Amino acid sequence: MAIDFMNMFGFNVENAPNWFYIQNLKKKPSESFRDYAIRWRSEAARARPPMEESQMKDYFIRAQEPQYYDRMMLVAEKSYAEIIKLGERIEEGIKTDEESNDLRPAALATASNWQQQPPRETAVAAAMRASSSSHRRRQHRPAATRRW
Repeated sequence: MAIDFMNMFGFNVENAPNWFYIQNLKKKPSESFRDYAIRWRSEAARARPPMEESQMKDYFIRAQEPQYYDRMMLVAEKSYAEIIKLGERIEEGIKTDEESNDLRPAALATASNWQQQPPRETAVAAAMRASSSSHRRRQHRPAATRRW
């Protein structure tokens, strides 16, 4: 009888994720941060025992990679939507940094050429050096006090 019951209603049995599973739910490489946050939130809503909003934010921040985690800890008291916005900005910064890393070898070559050249005196430095040598600075001395 139990087997017949499971055959008939087995589709209705769902394994709800626990908090440990939620905390270890990571972003997929092909997934945007926003898509990940939405997927994470929907899984957290199914968690048993149910999570409160503050617990969701805490577990979401704990689930992040170090480059996200370090920055998100500073805004842990903000709303979940604001945390997602911050995560998107961090993601943009990471992508921008990766793009600038592609340009770095050319920039380093230019910088090394610049460092190999002998230093040149700028016009401002030359003018300041000339003016300081041609004018002697007078030190202010207080007037002598008369003694009667």
